[in-house]
Amino acid sequence: MIDVQYFFNLCIDAEQNYEIYKNAAVGRIDRKEYTINKRYDFEPFWFERNSQKRGSISKKESESYYGFDNRGRIIVSACDGMKDTHGYTEYDDSFILTRVYTNGKIDSIKEYKIEDDRPISCVEFIVRHGLIVEDSWYRFEEYIYENERLSCVHHPQFSGKRGYESRVNTYFEYDASGALYKVLDNQQGLLYINISKPEAVHLREVVKKGLIAETVSLFDRIRQQLSGERLCFVAIYLHGEPNGLYDPIYHPGLEKIRMEQLEQNKGLHTFWNSGEHPGNYQVSINNSELLENLRKLINYWGFKSNWWVQGKKFWHEVAYAINELDWSESIPITDDFIVYVDWEGLDVSKGGLLNSIPYHKLEILRQKGLLKKSKGIHV
Repeated sequence: MIDVQYFFNLCIDAEQNYEIYKNAAVGRIDRKEYTINKRYDFEPFWFERNSQKRGSISKKESESYYGFDNRGRIIVSACDGMKDTHGYTEYDDSFILTRVYTNGKIDSIKEYKIEDDRPISCVEFIVRHGLIVEDSWYRFEEYIYENERLSCVHHPQFSGKRGYESRVNTYFEYDASGALYKVLDNQQGLLYINISKPEAVHLREVVKKGLIAETVSLFDRIRQQLSGERLCFVAIYLHGEPNGLYDPIYHPGLEKIRMEQLEQNKGLHTFWNSGEHPGNYQVSINNSELLENLRKLINYWGFKSNWWVQGKKFWHEVAYAINELDWSESIPITDDFIVYVDWEGLDVSKGGLLNSIPYHKLEILRQKGLLKKSKGIHV
């Protein structure tokens, strides 16, 4: 447990002396670095631990910036996620202390204890709802080193007056050169992996082939649940979180429901809305090695580009390859059966299926009134 009164007193002092701390920090700014989104944090490996891409430097002046003193240390932070929020930092041999204000009111205090020029613990004490000790809360973590490298971060989870409820750890692994290679959460789930572009390209092909091969097992599991029904599609549903890309839902569409929709002239949106079909036939990938490799890819894309754009493109390729195979001997399907990538923003009328389906199968769907031309786009 921390000394709550000590940190609460720091917050009171920060509130009462806002102008003094602000002016002292601003007056020591030697240079400013404007950024797009958060770029720095005192917490070791903050970006890797949070699976978050580091913000980039901007050539344009803006309200999002870091101020550095003449020793290259951050003393003003104005881009850490909350509007009208600034952090003012002071340094000592034994601590680093940041006072965070929103619109001139104290929001929180962050104190790092320093030993041998490295942080050994951090307390973030938050008074966002006012200077009332009962309404405050805090985050505490301690840094464990082995062979001069950070090996683990302990995060005792605190909730109100009840104290610590659990202890969560984050683990770090390094390559032969000493560079950070992997960050794992408390359940050994991957938060970050450092792989090269050639390694990522190779892994992409391995995972793609693995997913196509895994389809045999997935379809067999669906088949075992059917009771005489035929399938007209299987939607690979991606939701807007990283795990929606590395562990999507395979949602079958039933022919009998499709026929009812056609008879009632429901329209394209309904024809391809997987949510119109029962969810009790859904399956997901069980292959743990395949899931782990897919998670590595999504993590890599998250740090190097855009995980959603790259992930969706990848799944389109997987669906396209599945559609080039004949599944009529594996599962009861219609002659217009296809696999497609589904997500919340899918718009079939604007070509949302094009990247998942070979041309000859698109033509079959058009002939049956399941796709049509729209605004010059052949769908």
